[in-house]
Amino acid sequence: MKLRTQILVSLFLFAFTPLFAAFIINLPLVLDRFEHFYHEAHMQNLRADFRDLDQHLASRYELVNLLAKLPEPGNLLPQPLIEINPASETPAESATGHDYQSLPLRQYASWINRIMAEQRDVILLTFLGEDNKRSHTFMRSRQSGNWEYIQQPPVTITLPPQMPAPLNLRSRARISPIIIRKEFLREDPRLFMTLNLSSPIYLADQTQTAGNVIITVNVMDFARYYQNTIWVQSDGQYLFGNNNTADKNSAFNEYPGLESLFAKDRLALWKGAKGEQVLWVPMLRTVTGDPLWVGRKVDSSPISSIQLAISWRVIAIMLVLVGIIYYLARRFAHKAELFDRELTDGISKMLEENETINLQWDGPVEIQELGEKLSRLSEVHARNTERALHHAHELEASNRYKSEFLANVSHELRTPLNSILLLSKLIKEDPVCSPEQVEKAAVINAAGKDLKSLIDNILDLSRIEAGKTTFSVHHVDISELLEELIFIMKPQFEARNLELTLTLGKGLPESIFTDAEKVRQILKNFMSNALKFTDHGAVTLSAQPENGDGVNISVQDNGIGIDPEKQAHIFGAFQQADGSINRRHGGTGLGLTISQQLAHMMGGNITLASEPGEGSCFTLHLPHSFDITDIDDELIDIQTDKIAATVNDKADEKLPAKTSPEKQSQGHILIVDDDIKTLLSLTPLLESWGYRVSGAGDGDEALETLESEADIALILMDVAMPVKDGYTTIRQMQSMPGLSQIPVITMSCDDSNQKNDVGAQDHIQKPVDADELKNILQRHTA
Repeated sequence: MKLRTQILVSLFLFAFTPLFAAFIINLPLVLDRFEHFYHEAHMQNLRADFRDLDQHLASRYELVNLLAKLPEPGNLLPQPLIEINPASETPAESATGHDYQSLPLRQYASWINRIMAEQRDVILLTFLGEDNKRSHTFMRSRQSGNWEYIQQPPVTITLPPQMPAPLNLRSRARISPIIIRKEFLREDPRLFMTLNLSSPIYLADQTQTAGNVIITVNVMDFARYYQNTIWVQSDGQYLFGNNNTADKNSAFNEYPGLESLFAKDRLALWKGAKGEQVLWVPMLRTVTGDPLWVGRKVDSSPISSIQLAISWRVIAIMLVLVGIIYYLARRFAHKAELFDRELTDGISKMLEENETINLQWDGPVEIQELGEKLSRLSEVHARNTERALHHAHELEASNRYKSEFLANVSHELRTPLNSILLLSKLIKEDPVCSPEQVEKAAVINAAGKDLKSLIDNILDLSRIEAGKTTFSVHHVDISELLEELIFIMKPQFEARNLELTLTLGKGLPESIFTDAEKVRQILKNFMSNALKFTDHGAVTLSAQPENGDGVNISVQDNGIGIDPEKQAHIFGAFQQADGSINRRHGGTGLGLTISQQLAHMMGGNITLASEPGEGSCFTLHLPHSFDITDIDDELIDIQTDKIAATVNDKADEKLPAKTSPEKQSQGHILIVDDDIKTLLSLTPLLESWGYRVSGAGDGDEALETLESEADIALILMDVAMPVKDGYTTIRQMQSMPGLSQIPVITMSCDDSNQKNDVGAQDHIQKPVDADELKNILQRHTA
């Protein structure tokens, strides 16, 4: 993601997040408050409707107070005139047939018919004596609507408990809870839903009560007056049935979740699955103590339209603000991108092109100071870089001179050193020499070998540092390579009474695409170190597959081991685990350095596991295929006849022609002869023609030289050597990978020619004729 896009997104999110959070938090709250106000308005309307009931009950309070102030029926006439038959509880009739005894009751009934004609919701009038027992009862006729005296009321009338009066009336009257009698719903609906109002009857002194007057009020008709109101009892049963008709269905079934709302015994709003809403209020209390619930349907369409309008307006405002935020963020991001581009381009010019830059930025003081400091920094950097480049050129020239010097010195030292080695060996083996001469020759030979090893190591290291190391890459048979190493190194181990074994793991690949000579050089270094630092026991050379994509070749010994804190230093040039080891065991400390760098160049690496006194295990990790893409073409020699089809495409594109001997300073020639005169005569002759010369006194030394010198291009082999003649040596070379392709020119004192029998490429008779030898060399090295 580009910097401009990152800045734009960051600024946009930084400004948009609080806005979005405010929208998410506040919009539902605003919509909820609107809905709350709407429901509160419905609640006020509901309360306003039922305020009429309070006013109506207040008027009935006044009525019962008025009835309490008038004489009761028993006080209208003298007491003796009123006789009640105890048996029948009916007034006795006179002999004349005129009901004088009921005259006061009829007069009272006539009086209440006149004053309570319009109060048709009052259906019973009951008088209680001082002992709160019923004395007289009047009931409004259902047919005529007139008041009549009745001997037995249809319901039991008791004095209601003391309850607060509606509209905060200060009165002596009492009001009872709602009384619901389901059995009267069909017989006399007036008695289905009633309440009682009572007032005490005081005597003339207003200190003692003579009883109580009770009126029974029909509330059902008043409740049915509200057509859009649903009356539900606390058990969920409809009071009148749904829609004011008798219905046995429970409101809990019709309104799921209503039962839990009723359990809270307070105002509640029920919401259905389809958006319908009903406002429920515990309006009245019944004699059982449970509330009588009143439900009023709420039309949510107005509030929904308001909420929708508010939501759209808020969203529109949000979109406008988002657009403004995006515009500002994009503008700022564009400026930041210009600043970043100018800064990046300036630093790139300063670092990559070593140019001075002049950054003059407008804006805050800090930005201006930054531009000035970067400009000064570019000037300083340009001067320092120029100095560093000049110094680097000097170092490069010095390193080139060093490499050339080492190469020249090594070349010049090798020629006389080969003669010294050969002469010292011949003197050591000459039976006519005295023991003292033999001993001195042996010292010279050993010192010469050490010097030759040092020269070879220094030359290899200088080639690696100069990037001039050459590689000969082909498919290498791992098992064959390791068996050959065992064959070559085993005599040296046996000379020190050490056992050398080979272990090949299961699943080991048949071959890997790499440089066999470099692998052999690394492993010989491991084995030489194991031989050097192991006094007794055994050394194991093993190979194991590595996750199916390479091979691990290890050399395990039980020698002196290496301290963990010193293991990281042994791969440095001229470094060993202990400085005294140089004196005790010899060595330059370059072998592991060269081996590690060669392993890295071939795409592998070297690891070490060691404990002091328990031995060491050096492991060479090699990939299955040598990646040659990073190696210069002139440094790679790929033997195309052995390249498998699995080599990667990059390797196929870089296949160069096989390196000719001329590219290696006319080539490297090995002379194998036990006659010192032949060596002394041929060596200067070949060197004068531009060849590099090495010598060997017998077949075993020749094989050893071939193992250590990977660039030998041709061999001059004397066939009449003692111990192991030239023919045997040539046959052994034919069986060894990497050696069978080296041209061999046989030499003999007679004119016999067995080159075709043993695989030699040509033959020359001794003493060697210079012109004939030159022609042969031109044929086989051109």
